[in-house]
Amino acid sequence: MKQHRTAKVNAIKVTGLSRSSIFHIGDVHTIEPELDALAVQKEGGISSDKGFELEKFPIFQREFIHLSEQDDVIQTTTHHHPFIRTNKMNIMAASASAILQIGNSKQVNAEAKVKHIRIIKEEENSP
Repeated sequence: MKQHRTAKVNAIKVTGLSRSSIFHIGDVHTIEPELDALAVQKEGGISSDKGFELEKFPIFQREFIHLSEQDDVIQTTTHHHPFIRTNKMNIMAASASAILQIGNSKQVNAEAKVKHIRIIKEEENSP
C-alpha cells in the first residue's frame, strides 16, 4: 500500500511562471507539460522571425526516448509523520516545463526541447 502525506504550507509566493510551467496545489494523477522553444540572438537585433520556423530544425521532430516500464525502481518508504510542513515558500521563477506542485502525483511526463542560435556579426579586418 502506497502511503501519502499531506503538505501544509502557510504562505507561498511565486514571482514568475513561463513556458509550459505548472503550479498546482492538490493531488493529481498525471502531469504532462511540454515545451518546444527556439531562442535566437542576433547581434544588432532581429527584424523578423521569418526563416526560424520550428519545422526547419530536426530537434523538434525527434521523439523523446521514454524509460520503459521494465526500468521501474522498486522502493520502500516509511513516513514517520503524516504531514510535510513548511512555513513559507518563495519561488523566484519556473520555466521550460518545470513543475511546482504541493500535493501528490502518480505520474509526471515533462518534455522540453530548446534550440539556441546565436548570430554574430563578422568583424571587419583592419588593414
